[in-house]
Amino acid sequence: MYFQSQKKLTAKQARWQDFLAEFDFTFEYKPGKANVVADALSHKADLAAIISSTCSNVIDDINECMQHDLVAKQLLILA
Repeated sequence: MYFQSQKKLTAKQARWQDFLAEFDFTFEYKPGKANVVADALSHKADLAAIISSTCSNVIDDINECMQHDLVAKQLLILA
């Protein structure tokens, strides 16, 4: 697989490669019709939209609270 043999990795890819190295696994190609689990997940667009919206609301709430938190403000200044 290309990911495992790639010469240059981004920092994120390197972290994933280190994490995945702890497991014994193999990749197996499955043609579209045989890949039922992936197909079922790909049809859940409505669920993905709900999750995305919920996450967005949570992030907005956190940002709002941080504006009123003195310690958070100081940390943001130092960052």
